[in-house]
Amino acid sequence: MTNDELKPIREILEKHSIDKIAVIDDEFNLPKRRVYEPNVFEEFVDYIKENDKCLNELKSFLINVNKSEEISPDSISDNLLEQLWNKRDDLDALKMPCEKFFFNSYSDNLKNTQMNKQIVPALEALFGKNVLKYHEDVEAASIGEEVVLIDYYLGDPNPPGINQSESDPPSVIKSTKIALEIFRKSRNKKPTIILISHLKEDQENLISSFIEKR
Repeated sequence: MTNDELKPIREILEKHSIDKIAVIDDEFNLPKRRVYEPNVFEEFVDYIKENDKCLNELKSFLINVNKSEEISPDSISDNLLEQLWNKRDDLDALKMPCEKFFFNSYSDNLKNTQMNKQIVPALEALFGKNVLKYHEDVEAASIGEEVVLIDYYLGDPNPPGINQSESDPPSVIKSTKIALEIFRKSRNKKPTIILISHLKEDQENLISSFIEKR
């Protein structure tokens, strides 16, 4: 967006003293198993087992996260991936295989999402560094911004073990729940919650959910 296009939006924000915005989207998630092909975990484990330094370093993470030294494709859990990602700058022998099998593709995908290529840059043009990005597992109580953007389809649309005959997919139920929690916890001034979806019927559904449940 150009400065001329942004000018009226800036004027509205200044009028209402809004200088921060929160965005909740699964595109800000930490690495999760569901984004990788199953063979990636098998190849990673095979590589680790051939390198004693990698093996010992990974065992320390497994003990901390899984409370076990067992190394198998199934032991590479979401929690383990999160710990490895958070400690990526401090990894030693594990740094190269983690980057090769997990982090490089994750970082590339993150850069190329619509949210990070289009929406976030436009928001940063308005708010600078005051664009607060939250992943799908955010606690609603931690959201204090007056304007909140939420991805309508938040998280895995088809999680295992969930009855898919529900009227709303789990990803929609999750986004609606977070939106309602944020709305309810705001005792004084209610936040403005904006649904991110290209489908008009999604917007109507979320409005109906608020009217029925708030």
